[in-house]
Amino acid sequence: MHEKKGMEEEAFEAIKAFMVAIYQDPRLEAALEEGYAHGGYAEAMKRGAESLIARLPETFSLPNDIGNFYLAAGEKDKAIEWLEKGFEIHDPVSPYLSCFPIYDDIRPDPRIQDLLRRMNLPVEELDDR
Repeated sequence: MHEKKGMEEEAFEAIKAFMVAIYQDPRLEAALEEGYAHGGYAEAMKRGAESLIARLPETFSLPNDIGNFYLAAGEKDKAIEWLEKGFEIHDPVSPYLSCFPIYDDIRPDPRIQDLLRRMNLPVEELDDR
């Protein structure tokens, strides 16, 4: 929510603390810090996603976490790609696509609406625009 209020530094620190606590990986922390130093919030979030992807051969990362990083980086298509992967493996966060505020901007997307339908969750009635 901080990033929607223009509080990118606070958003960065909150996301970094949360994700580093979950994954306990100094490479993730370094990627986030380097990204923030070189390109700000969006670059940090992109590097966070890339860091989680890079560790996939050796250890599991939740696809929705990768998708959330891409979403925060403003990379909607990559975010949805990873959220779809989350659905495929039954990521426990997937049902929250229907209600968490971080998904408000992408919830109207037909791909997200399709995911919600496949989870038997309410979909938004969208105007034909």
